[in-house]
This record gives sequence, C-alpha cells and structure tokens, in this order.
Amino acid sequence: INASIVTTSMPIFAMILAALILREPITGKKALGVLMGCSGALILILSSAAHADARVGDIRGDLLCLFAQFSFALYLSLFNPLIKRYNVFTVNKYMFSWATLMLLPLSSYHVYGVISQPIPLLTWIEVGYVVVCGTFFCYILTMIGQRTLRP
Repeated sequence: INASIVTTSMPIFAMILAALILREPITGKKALGVLMGCSGALILILSSAAHADARVGDIRGDLLCLFAQFSFALYLSLFNPLIKRYNVFTVNKYMFSWATLMLLPLSSYHVYGVISQPIPLLTWIEVGYVVVCGTFFCYILTMIGQRTLRP
C-alpha cells in the first residue's frame, strides 16, 4: 500500500522536473490532471487498505520506491531532447549498453555463483521475455510517446 501511494508521486516529479529542466509551463490543466490521478489512486488504496492487515511497511522500501519514481521522472526530462533528435533504437542501444557496463562489475560476483550450475532453457526464455518485452519494448513505446506528446 505504501509503495502504491509513493508511485503516485511520479507525475508530480515529472511535471516539476519538466518545468525546471525543459521550461515546460505548469498549467492548471496539468495540475488538475495530476491531482485527479493522485486522488483516484488514493481512493483505491484507502478502500483496499480496509480489507488488508494493519502491518506497516519499512521506510527503506518506501524511500527506494520514491527514489525510483524520481529517477524515472528525471530520465523522462533529461532524455527528452535526445529522444527527439535521435532514433529510439539508437538511444536504447546506448542506454542499455552503458547500463550493462556500469552494472557488470557490481553483479558479476553474484552471477558467477549462479552460472556455475546449469540453467534450464525455460528460465532463459522467461528472462528473455522479461528483458525484451517487459523492458525493451516498454522503453521503445515510452520514447515514441515522448516524441509525440509534451512532458
């Protein structure tokens, strides 16, 4: 429930960062849209909270969710000029290549322990599906949306 509430902060971050970085005006229509989206999410969360147990989440998880929403909003604002200038596949190629190079030293120790055992074909197919459909295609569609729509 806490993560759902924190997730509703992404449009607010995107609107504020687009105003600061891209000089996009914050209009009443945008502010009203963000307010309506947040209030709808809050209604859903509060109505489902009545049926859930009363356990309280960890603040570290809430802060990680908040940082993830801020990071994605920052990505939408910073990459907007690149997406409008270059092909979406070119931007994705360089973005994923650099991300791989940055994360490889951090994850190679843990991957080595996993690779020492044979990995079934079904697992490779499932991982490929998540990487290609759940990540790559979603980023492509997001970039196409960014080319078409204003922040």
